[in-house]
Amino acid sequence: MEVLITMIVFGTFGGIIYMFISTRHKERMALINQGINPLESKKSGGKLLSRLTLKIGLMLAGVGAGITMGSILHKMHLMYEEPAYFSMILLFGGLSLLFYYNKIKKEEQDEPIDFDDII
Repeated sequence: MEVLITMIVFGTFGGIIYMFISTRHKERMALINQGINPLESKKSGGKLLSRLTLKIGLMLAGVGAGITMGSILHKMHLMYEEPAYFSMILLFGGLSLLFYYNKIKKEEQDEPIDFDDII
């Protein structure tokens, strides 16, 4: 049974990696067919990557703060262990995503629209 589970886990990871590489290849080939250099189109993708990194970082920081707060609430006997951890992780994770949303919304309002990127 353990061997079967191990094979399924590695097969899943292999499938995900295969799908990622094949999708990336198809996207690049489509850009080349349209006459666009894939290396130049990466420049606009850098902003998306930095936003994704910010989102993941804030989410992990929120989850970490939630675990810490859940532990404090449990140690002070203010809440039972499971609800303390679960509720604080969700609360702080959600707050971090709201913070991210407000930051991105403010960034988008501050920067002018570049119509050359749209066309």
